[in-house]
Amino acid sequence: MCFCVSCYVPSVNYKEVDEFDPYEKTDILKQVDNGIMSFMKECNVCWFYFDIIYDKAWKSFHMYISSSGDDWLFINKVMFLADGDVIELPFGGNIDLGYGDVYEWDTINISKQNLKKIVNAQNVSCRLSGNYYYELKNNDMKPIQEMWKQFTNGKLKQYLN
Repeated sequence: MCFCVSCYVPSVNYKEVDEFDPYEKTDILKQVDNGIMSFMKECNVCWFYFDIIYDKAWKSFHMYISSSGDDWLFINKVMFLADGDVIELPFGGNIDLGYGDVYEWDTINISKQNLKKIVNAQNVSCRLSGNYYYELKNNDMKPIQEMWKQFTNGKLKQYLN
């Protein structure tokens, strides 16, 4: 039996989807529910998702980033620290309130080079920054980074070369 005093728990709903929509003329390869939930941390029972999306038609990479919890961050940028390099992504964001939680999310363009940096970094952390900020340390990001690596070394590999 394992008891977690303070940790992040990965999502159990993770999957990889190849999605073609003939109405919208889109062909997208993406992760779904690559996230972690905080447990007895400063943000208790908050969810953070970092899904990689590849648009085959436009040959472009994106990252879906979302945060949900008790308090607003009013996110306007997401900053990754990947082996000492700062990668800053603008966050235009959508916000909503429901079921007692606040939700902030956006789908952000990311270059292939920056995507490779955060996926393959030995040490990667993330700061969701706005009026307030929340920081996910290297150990917090490990479950997310493991799924990034699985996706980029599997279904996405041919598009990253």
